[in-house]
Amino acid sequence: LYRRTRPYAYTFAVMFHLMNAYMFQLGIFPWMMISATLIFFPPSWPRQLLARVQRKESPPEREAAPMPEISPFYRLLTTHAFILYLAFQLLMPFRQGLYPGTSSWTQEGYYFSWNMRLDDKKNYSVFNVTDPKSGQKREFTPERILNNLLTKRQLQKMSSSPDMIVQFSHYLAERFRKRGYPDVEVRAQVTVSLNGRPPQLLIDPEVDLAKVKLRLWPPASWILPLDEKR
Repeated sequence: LYRRTRPYAYTFAVMFHLMNAYMFQLGIFPWMMISATLIFFPPSWPRQLLARVQRKESPPEREAAPMPEISPFYRLLTTHAFILYLAFQLLMPFRQGLYPGTSSWTQEGYYFSWNMRLDDKKNYSVFNVTDPKSGQKREFTPERILNNLLTKRQLQKMSSSPDMIVQFSHYLAERFRKRGYPDVEVRAQVTVSLNGRPPQLLIDPEVDLAKVKLRLWPPASWILPLDEKR
């Protein structure tokens, strides 16, 4: 916020985000933050930077036009809209308390709740696709999934997120429907180690995930609870 130290602070912020981008798989986040932090600089900085590059003096700032009068109704409307938006941003992270169990395990109420770098997961997943009419069964191990369906990063993310596991099960079922198997069942044997714990089953292996519908409420009964004593 202080003009004299701003360039040095921004330099350290850029270094911090570049280190994160190099050390961790954070996707677009570090680059978005590097760009977003520029909001602390004056709005004229792009023109000033361009003038320096072109070795020209920066053009003088134009005098801002007077702001039009805003009616009391629009002031009140804007104030209430801002209060609602702020309340939503403050309450959204706490919705994970409405779900039973550990949100880092179930992922229910986990997104948009500022849960960054709080958990480490190691997982292994096997999907079984069964045709109840013929009794034929196909097994999809991680090796087979990597070779045909997903990238390594996609498999890693999917195998520890119950909602993504269901989506992938629907995807498998749809592939078999197109091959002439309209009523296939998809079950998953997914074991996850959360923060160094011994691996535990994440998904009920008896549930046909092809028929599971993702809902915000009630809590998913097909997600097995975490045994925190192990």
